[in-house]
Amino acid sequence: MTSRDSSSRVALVRELWEREQELQMRQQHEADERRKALPVTALPWGYERTACPVEAVPQLTQLVLDLMARKPKLVVDLAGIDEHLAVDLLARIMRAGRLDFRLACVFRNSGHEAIRDAINSLDLVAAVPTHNTVTRHR
Repeated sequence: MTSRDSSSRVALVRELWEREQELQMRQQHEADERRKALPVTALPWGYERTACPVEAVPQLTQLVLDLMARKPKLVVDLAGIDEHLAVDLLARIMRAGRLDFRLACVFRNSGHEAIRDAINSLDLVAAVPTHNTVTRHR
């Protein structure tokens, strides 16, 4: 490697580093500008003002579906629930690995044809252990 190649590589690295620094400064400046543009509300316990958080608040239906997926024993009847909510709940329960035979029957009897066909297409009887599969070690 010649000194000319080495110096050109050093110059290239320096240029890339300067671009990165410039990009970071621009991003910091944009973040500061966004922070300044946030709405300001007065705190109820004082006269100080603070920026409101911009976080998204989860919808109540999403919170309920999360709770039902975490505690599947709460799911007893899905007859009055819209199909898209029942499908979402079924997906969450299956993602958590908590679909059992009782829950499958509840979903099958929910009154939604698409869900009933999907549950009937599963071979749930094959997944239920029988007394013959349990071995005793003596």
